[in-house]
Amino acid sequence: MPGPSTHILVADEIVANLQKLSTDWPFKFEGYKENINSPPDLAKLASTYNNYYALGAVGPDLFYFLADFRAKYGLPMAELIKIVDFLDNIYGKLDEWILSKWEHYFGAVNQNIEEEISRLTGDLSSVVADIMGSLSSILMQAIIDVAAERKDWCGLFSLGHNFGIDNKDFFWADMLHYRRTSTFANNLWIIADEKGKTEPENAKLWSDRLKAYALGYISHVATDVTAHAFINTKAGGPYRLHWQRHHLVETHVDTKAYNIKHGSDAIFNQYTQSAVHYRFAFGEDGGAAEHVRPNYDPGDNTLRGRYVRRRQLDVDSDMPDLLAELLREAMDRTYDTQGQKSKHGIFRTSPDIIISDDGRPETEDIKATFHVLFRYFKFSSRDGFAHEK
Repeated sequence: MPGPSTHILVADEIVANLQKLSTDWPFKFEGYKENINSPPDLAKLASTYNNYYALGAVGPDLFYFLADFRAKYGLPMAELIKIVDFLDNIYGKLDEWILSKWEHYFGAVNQNIEEEISRLTGDLSSVVADIMGSLSSILMQAIIDVAAERKDWCGLFSLGHNFGIDNKDFFWADMLHYRRTSTFANNLWIIADEKGKTEPENAKLWSDRLKAYALGYISHVATDVTAHAFINTKAGGPYRLHWQRHHLVETHVDTKAYNIKHGSDAIFNQYTQSAVHYRFAFGEDGGAAEHVRPNYDPGDNTLRGRYVRRRQLDVDSDMPDLLAELLREAMDRTYDTQGQKSKHGIFRTSPDIIISDDGRPETEDIKATFHVLFRYFKFSSRDGFAHEK
C-alpha cells in the first residue's frame, strides 16, 4: 500500500480520467444492481466534495492512528485518548498565549541577528553554538541508534499473521485491509446512498458528501491492489514479514511521486512543503474548510518569511460526526460486530481488543483518530518551511 499522499495523487488522476469518459453508461455486473451513475457524475461528486474524497483516499490507513493497542503493549485506548486531549489542550493554550502576546515581536527578527550577536560577544557565541550543536548532534544520533537498532518498534504494530493471531485480536486497520476489504468499501457507498432517502432537509447534501468519501475509499482499495506487488517486491516480501522496509519504501514512493507530479510547480513543490492536510480539512458545518491553502512568495526565505508561511498553514480540523458514524455503521454491517458482542472466544470473527460494547471504536474515538492523523500530516508536510538551523 503506498502512503496517503500517493493515494490522494492517484485519486486525483482517477477524477481527471472519469471526466473524460462517456456519459452513455449504465452498466451492470452479474448479480449486482445496475449502476446509474455516469463517470462524469462520479467525477463531479468527488470534485464538489473534494475534502471528503481526499480523506476517503486515505482509506483504512486512517485507523493506523487509532490507539487500539493489544493490552500487553500499553494503556487502554480511552486512557491514551485522554492523554492526547490533555496535551492538545496544553498546546492550544500555549499557542494562543504566544499569538496574543508575543507574535508581533517575532516578526521583527531578521536574518542578521546571529551575526550581530557574534560581533557583540567577540565571536564567542559562534564557538558556543558550534559546541552545543555538536553535542546536540551526538545526543540525537544516540537516540536514533537506540530507536533504530535496539528495539523493533514497528514490530509492536505488526499484523500478526506470522504469529497466528486470530481475527478477534486484529487491529482495526489490519481488519479493514485484510478481511472483507471490498465489502466494507461497498457498504460505505450503500449506507451513504441510503442516508439520502431519509427525511431531514439536508439529507441529500450529507448523502453526497458521504458518497464522495466512499468513492475516495474505493480508489484506495484499487490502488492498494495495484501497488502492493511493487511495494512488496521492493521490500523483499509482504508487509506481515517486512513491516519496517515496507514503511520505508512507502515513504520513498510518497516523496518521489509528489516530486514527479508537482516538482516543477512554483510553490508547494515538494512533499515536506505540500501542506497536504489542507486536502481533508473540514469547516465547522462539515463542508469545505473556511481557509484555502494560501499562496506565498517562493523567493522569501527570510526567518520572518518562513515563520509567517508556517503560521498561515497552521490550521486545524475535526472530522464531522456523520462521517465517523458512517464508518462505525459500515463496520457493523460488514463484520457483524453487534451480532458478536457477547462472543469473546475463538469463534469471534471481528476485532475484540477495544473495551467497548461490540469491539468497535466509538464515534469520539474515530474523531480523535482523525485528529491525530490531521496533526501528523500538518507537521510532516510543513517541515520544509522551517527556518534553517
